[in-house]
This record gives sequence, structure tokens and C-alpha cells, in this order.
Amino acid sequence: MKKAFTAIVISCSLFAFFHGSAFAGAPAATEKINDGGMVLTMSLPQAIESALNNNILKRLAHERINAAKARKIQDRSDLLPHLTASASQTRTYWDNYAAAGFPDFGVIGPYNSFDARVYLIQRVFDLGAFSKLKVADLDVIISRLQDDLTRDQITVSATLSYLDVLSAEERLKAVDQDIVLARELVDLADHQLQAGIVTDLDLVRAKTRLAQENARRLETVEHLQVVRLQLARITGMPMGSSITLSESLKFYEEPALSAERSIGEALKDRLEMAMADKKVEYRKVELSKANKARLPTVDVTGNFGRSGAEPNLQPHDAAQIGMRVSMPIFEGGLIEGQIKESQSQKAQEEIQRDDIKIQVEEDVRLAVQALETSTSQVKAAQEELDLATEQENLAKDQYAEGVANNIELIDAHTVLERARESYVTVLAKYHMTRVNYYSAIGHVRSFYLNHI
Repeated sequence: MKKAFTAIVISCSLFAFFHGSAFAGAPAATEKINDGGMVLTMSLPQAIESALNNNILKRLAHERINAAKARKIQDRSDLLPHLTASASQTRTYWDNYAAAGFPDFGVIGPYNSFDARVYLIQRVFDLGAFSKLKVADLDVIISRLQDDLTRDQITVSATLSYLDVLSAEERLKAVDQDIVLARELVDLADHQLQAGIVTDLDLVRAKTRLAQENARRLETVEHLQVVRLQLARITGMPMGSSITLSESLKFYEEPALSAERSIGEALKDRLEMAMADKKVEYRKVELSKANKARLPTVDVTGNFGRSGAEPNLQPHDAAQIGMRVSMPIFEGGLIEGQIKESQSQKAQEEIQRDDIKIQVEEDVRLAVQALETSTSQVKAAQEELDLATEQENLAKDQYAEGVANNIELIDAHTVLERARESYVTVLAKYHMTRVNYYSAIGHVRSFYLNHI
């Protein structure tokens, strides 16, 4: 089984990338127009809000709630009075009463008949109908939980996309710093060449290094453009707009709970667990409803109206009232089959709930472990960056004094470049593991970037 970081982070990125939509709602960001077009300044909460407003799956989840409420109205109708009205006017030409056992009347007709009535049916006893109504209530609850889960998935996806852009911007800043160093190296090599301290080879090496950094910058800019487009799609921003993020990647050590306490929080707050519990309860009520199908049902019926030859010819009041009791005696095994099916469905939901509980515990343990590792990696990368900067400064001083060629300086520059890239990579990974941890314990909506 893959790690929780992969399961939650990657799947949620694909979730929003393929299902994001840009056709609803206004952008939840600060807008400004300049000569280059629309410029959007966006914080992480604004990105999440916009993604929620524009994602098609969130709208579909909301409609599923409406559908569940509509089914509840339908199921409740079994317990409410049913009123119908009917009116008929007929003309009978021949009616053989002798065939009905009245030989003295023989065949009569033609004659007219009119009848108009209001009919009432009220079910007064049906335990199965009450169970059916409870099933409908649980269906609404499950639909709402699914809506909340969809919201959390979109939140994770928008957050990860936001982090992708921040990470790409930090990489571009690092490349720009490397280019500055490469240009300084070219200037220094040219100065040393003019002073007769080094040969042309040093200047060629320095210019080659600068050309390599410029090429790397082009690749970094292209990647930044790609992740910005992905963020625009997820959040529903105009594709031609320029998005400026108001937050930045900084290291704040996450005060994570212990694994055991985190598991307790997850089992209490993870929406997957709440949905699993409600689905088990749903199947239990379904089983109860199937068992009650053998019980009798009682209906009170009545009607009232007018009857006569025609509406205005010999009319008279007409009314009936009665009670009807019905109970299945033999239905060919239908009820028994429904009971067994409900028992199996309840068992399936219980098995899935137990498996989800194990999966939640695994997610949390892996998330806590990944967060601890990532925290250590950021600290180690920061130390590596400090040492690489010091090494590069020492190599530059030695080269400026003419006691070495620029091979050592270029090597030191390469080490510094890798240290910068490594620091940006582990810092982005650290915040992604934070997202994963918050998601694993069911608190993804509490995630923050800027420390308060």
C-alpha cells in the first residue's frame, strides 16, 4: 500500500486538475488591470474559496443533497393523507341484470349515470413506512457528509496547486541568484584575464556556466507558467490573467500531536469514518424495514360526493367510510430474499467501516512519520545551504587573490546551486506533508501557510 502522502496528495491533485471548472461565480481575489491585462493577487484562503465556488463536483454534491431531500419527501408521503377527486358521466344503452342474478329485471336501458366524489386514504399503522422515513433521513445525512468530503478534497487540491506555484517561484528566485553569481564569475574572470593572472580558459569556463544558468532559467519559467495555468483552472480564474500569490514559503515547525492522539482526532473528525458509521446505520434501518414488511398495515378509507342520472338530474349525496387491514401471507419468498439481501449489505458496510478505520490509522501514522522526517530534512537543507554559501564565498576570495583558477569556484557555485534547489524542494515537500497531516487527522480546513 502506498504511503498516505502519495494517496492523499497526488490523488487530490488529479481530482481538481481534471474536474476543475471556470464557469461559476466571481473570482475570490483582488483584481487590478494594467497594460498586460488582469492581475490577480490571491491568498491561500481566497484560492480555496474560489476553487469551491467554481468546481463542478462541489455543485454536483450539493445537488445530490437536494435529490436526497426530494426522496425523503416522497417516502414521507406514505404516512400522510392521500386525497383524490374524480367525476364521471356515462350513458348505458343495455345492461343485462338477468345475467347478474335478477331475472325479473332482464335487460334495461338506456339510462344515464353521474358520480363525482373526493376520496381519502390515510394509513394509520405501518411500521415499515416509519423505517423507510428514517432511511431517507440517513440518506440526507450521508449526502451532506459527501458534500463536506468533496469540499475537503477540493481544499487539498487548491492548497497543493498553490504550493506548486510558490515552489516554482522560489526555484525561479534561486535560479536568478545563480545567474547573478555566474555573471559575477564572468566579470571576475575577465578582470583576472586583463590583469594577466589567468588564461582565456577561465573566461570561457565562466561564460559557459552563465549560458547553462540562462538555459536552466528558461526551463524554470516554463514550469512556472504551467503550474500557474493549473492553479487558474482549479480556482476558476481567467486563463489569461496574471496571478500573484500574496503568501510565501517559510519554515514553521509544525507542533504535531503524537501518533496516538492524532489517531484519536482522526477517528473522531475524519469524514470518511463518519460516512462509514452512517452507512452501517443506514443498512441496519434497511434491514429493520425489510423485517417489518411481514407486519400488517391499516388504512382508513372514505369518500364523499354526489351521484345521480346527470349533475342536475336526481342528484343525491353519496358517501362511504371503511377500514382496510392487509398483511402478506405468501409472496413467493420476496420478503425473505429482501431480508437476506439487507443482512448482506449491512455486513458489507461493517467490513468496509472496519477497513476504513485501519486505513485512517495507517494514514495518520505515515503522516506523522513523514512530517517528522520532513522537518529534519528542512533543517539539514538549511545547514547545507549555509555551508555551501560560505564555501562559495571562500572560493571567490581565493580566486580574486589569484591563488587558484576558477575550477574550484565553479565547483563551489555548483554546490551552492544544488543546495538552494534542495532547500526549495524539501521546504515545498515539508508544507505538502503538513497538508497531508492536516488531511489525515480531518482538519484540512485549519491548514495555514502564513504563521499567525
